[in-house]
Amino acid sequence: MQPSRTRDRIPELPSLTAGVNLLELDEQSTAPLQALILDHLLLNETTARWIDVFEHIQTQSLSRLAPSRQMLDRIQVARAFTPFQHFALVDDLADELLSSRDAPLVVAPALDGLYRSPDGNLSTQEASALLVRAVAKLAGIARRCTVPVVLTRVQDDEFSAPVARVADTVIEVTDTPHGPRFASDGFETLVYPVGNGMVQTTFAFWQRILEARQPLHAVSTDGCESAAGVTYGTN
Repeated sequence: MQPSRTRDRIPELPSLTAGVNLLELDEQSTAPLQALILDHLLLNETTARWIDVFEHIQTQSLSRLAPSRQMLDRIQVARAFTPFQHFALVDDLADELLSSRDAPLVVAPALDGLYRSPDGNLSTQEASALLVRAVAKLAGIARRCTVPVVLTRVQDDEFSAPVARVADTVIEVTDTPHGPRFASDGFETLVYPVGNGMVQTTFAFWQRILEARQPLHAVSTDGCESAAGVTYGTN
């Protein structure tokens, strides 16, 4: 049987496997990260725990991307504004997951971001050490709970090197003249054509991808206008 034209036009996205998945972005765009997380939730009966900084997850953009309201009910978000808050959230999550049977997807974008601008109570050296401890905690979750942990970093340099060192999988997202491209070992994504050799790279682009892929995952669509079910905290 020949595959349908619709299926042929649906681009593949890289699978998030158990272990530390480092998403390397050309630009600090939130759309590729959010699309990967939502796609993983479509494929798997699981939840996501998201430790956010710098508003990488926003209710408006997430609502636009999510194919159904139920998807948002499966994402729990805690937000940090200082390196101390961020480490506390990571530490609390590690204690919680390592002592329970829950095995959610864990997301920590811009992992090095807050540690680069420590407040007056934390020196640069102390901030670097605290980042290393946060990285170790997240790697421990991935290893001991056998779940995907998805990380991004603000900058590729010596300060963020500990993030790269623990990565089991590196997924590079490159902005090309033909659209964004995901690439990792043995994988390279296609783009979603909109006709005349053109592609979209806006939120509408990712929304169309997820809406097109949704029937493949047999998840019902009921529309989504708000981010009900997404919770925030600043522990």
